[in-house]
This record gives sequence, structure tokens and C-alpha cells, in this order.
Amino acid sequence: MVGCRQFADAAIAPEAINTKPRRDVDMALLADEIREHVMEVYIIPARARGTRSVTVRAAEVHAALALRARYPVVCSALDGETFIEAAGVTLISRKGPLHSSSVVWVFGV
Repeated sequence: MVGCRQFADAAIAPEAINTKPRRDVDMALLADEIREHVMEVYIIPARARGTRSVTVRAAEVHAALALRARYPVVCSALDGETFIEAAGVTLISRKGPLHSSSVVWVFGV
């Protein structure tokens, strides 16, 4: 192969080789997608209706985004200050275990 020889001869430091997938980046992008979904489907419509609070269920968000076994990401995305600040909401209540399909949030909008 022409041009590939230069790469084969190049010295690469062992620590520069990343054999693990960048799951942190993927999870960060998924968390952003989850927060955006909740804003568009729950928060913005609730404000438009003049509703004072909105209930969000982890199972519903998970299903709407066609996720598989990503409840920890759903819960982390909605539990964090990033969502609270970006959405301009207050957390009224959160019920359920740390990361589960049964988690239910009530946000003040």
C-alpha cells in the first residue's frame, strides 16, 4: 500500500493508544438528548398551557427515546444541576431509587 508505510514505521507511545471506547462522550451526548427531549415534550408545553408543575417518569422518557438499559443515564441527566439550570425549573420532588424505571420527578415550571 502506497503511503501506509510511513504509519507502520512511526513510533507510537503505548499510552497514546486508546483501546477502550469513549463511552463518556457517548453518554454525555445521550444525556443532552434526554434533557432536550424532556424540555420539548414536557417543560415547554407545560409552560405554554400555564401549568405550574410537570411530572416526568423515567420509564416514559426511556421508551420515547427507544433506549435499551439506559435508566442510569436518564436519571443522571434529569437529576443534575445542568438540567435544572438549562430548563429553568425547580425540583419539587423526586421519588424512586437512584437509577430505575420507576423514578418520578415533579418539576416546577
